[in-house]
Amino acid sequence: MKFDRCFGCMEEIHGYPCPVCGFDPAQAAAPNYVLPYGAILNGRYIVGKMLGQGGFGITYIGWDLAMERKVAIKEYYPSGQVSRNPGSRDLTWYTNEQSRQARQNGMQMFLKEARKMSKVDNLTNVVRVRDIFQENETAYIVMDFVEGETLKARLDKTGPLTWKQAKDIFLPAIQAMEQVHQAGLVHRDISPDNLMLTPDGRVMILDLGAAKDLAINKGASSAMVVKGGFSPPEQYAQQGGSGSWTDVYAMAATMYHSLTGVVPPTAVDRMQGEPVNWALLETGGVPNHVIAALQNAMKLNARERTQTMAELLSQCQSKSAHASRPGANHSGSQKKANAVVIGLAVALCAMTAVLVTLFVKAKPEPQPAPTKTVVQAEPTVSHVEPTIAYTKPTAPSSNPTKPTASTVPEETQAKKPAVNVNDIVSFGHYEQDGNRSNGAEAIEWLVLDVQEDRALLLSRYALDAQPFHKKYEYVTWDTSTIRQWLNGTFYNSAFSEDEKTIMERTTLLPDRNPYIKCDSGRETADYVFLLSLEEVDAFIQSNGNIDKDALLCYPTDYAVQQGTYKNKDTGGCWWWLRTSADDNLAVCSVNSDTIIDYHDGTVNSPKAGVRPAIWVSIG
Repeated sequence: MKFDRCFGCMEEIHGYPCPVCGFDPAQAAAPNYVLPYGAILNGRYIVGKMLGQGGFGITYIGWDLAMERKVAIKEYYPSGQVSRNPGSRDLTWYTNEQSRQARQNGMQMFLKEARKMSKVDNLTNVVRVRDIFQENETAYIVMDFVEGETLKARLDKTGPLTWKQAKDIFLPAIQAMEQVHQAGLVHRDISPDNLMLTPDGRVMILDLGAAKDLAINKGASSAMVVKGGFSPPEQYAQQGGSGSWTDVYAMAATMYHSLTGVVPPTAVDRMQGEPVNWALLETGGVPNHVIAALQNAMKLNARERTQTMAELLSQCQSKSAHASRPGANHSGSQKKANAVVIGLAVALCAMTAVLVTLFVKAKPEPQPAPTKTVVQAEPTVSHVEPTIAYTKPTAPSSNPTKPTASTVPEETQAKKPAVNVNDIVSFGHYEQDGNRSNGAEAIEWLVLDVQEDRALLLSRYALDAQPFHKKYEYVTWDTSTIRQWLNGTFYNSAFSEDEKTIMERTTLLPDRNPYIKCDSGRETADYVFLLSLEEVDAFIQSNGNIDKDALLCYPTDYAVQQGTYKNKDTGGCWWWLRTSADDNLAVCSVNSDTIIDYHDGTVNSPKAGVRPAIWVSIG
């Protein structure tokens, strides 16, 4: 069949590249598991390019041959449970009993959500469902195609919005979500990705496919839907409790991001003490009553949180709003549901604490003592210039002494010594020799970069064994459990309060894998992080001042005890990077023979070494 429309935008064309959108199938990079261009579904829908992908599905642009109009086609494709050969249409499902059960449950839930979405077909701000069907060993939802750009795309171009700009977007969106709730649905996935801004000025709510029916949501177990920075605590727990208050939190978090340009800390990070920086709203000129409304809507305790979109709308419009406990007059049933949410949030805090109670310290693998300059840096307390001291390099030895916390002799101190690239410095303490009775050993760091008054440090040894993510599922750095562990347990156990004062919270942009198309995740701000592919190239491989053997990482005795793989030939281990790889079910890493692996590090592998990186102030 001849098809004279662009697979990128579905406009009529006479050849590629498309004169409308510039798309060219011959040049376009797409994951090898997506449907091929031109595939026909249900005898009437022609498939175009992939528009986006989440943990449970892939969305394509399509063309309805019967109605002659653009459509959006959502395919059920749960990462970690299926695969597809390049050019094929049928999915291959994993064959174990658990996967077969997950397949049946997941497909039924996927189609059930589509049917529930028909409840709100009459709402002008919600995308309509046109068709549902099963084919290719999976299921599909066909929806109206909405022209425009997502709020995320708008923010990427313009940066933060003023309140005057933002209210024209969010007040209609809040009103639309109130109608969705009145129809008995909860979205559970509100974020800048799922608000579409149309050319005629409307705001459309996208991706109600994660929606949950309020009528059947009395604590029932449901699929976990989490979007870092935008999801409230109750969405991190398997046993439900989501309600209108869940969407209120996500909407407020989306507003905060739109007004500041900063993604709020995840709910887990907030429960561990990381605050939301409300001052950013004040400096951005956001009215006080709006700030108070957002503070009420983003309370971690669901019982104290703004309960409905109607309340949020009222507080955003009322200049008398102030941060307090909202919603005192709720029905008993809603209070009961809120109590469930609180219990889950508390349980989550306890669960998180259990997951990250392994304290880490490190003893270097026996090897010749370093001949580089070793610098001991004492942290500064506020407004006190840090003291940096030199230690004379030692002669090579096959039995170096274990690093220990020690006082630097006065004669070795210098007032303003330089910290240079390729130096080794000690900072913080962590279990390394596997003997807890003798205390934590000093952590040695390799200086990768020096910029005026700050330095980038990479741990010299692998300090622990941790999976990148505890579950085999679609994940990026911003949602990974290793990020939570590094900035929770490790950060709090390895560094004193004084040492924390000279550690810089670093903004990390999503790192693209140049060899494999996958989701890069979201921007984060972290005290402790893993290097990216780009950083390994810039600071190690392409840096003439760094020893090339820096890629070879020896695990400490403690790390080996915890499960880190140790190469018998090289003595090294493989260690995580933060750059995503295949289907977001794998992560890039550096092998024990120093070869960089761009695609095979399975996210839940427990044998990789953890090699933290930090920026510290040295001024």
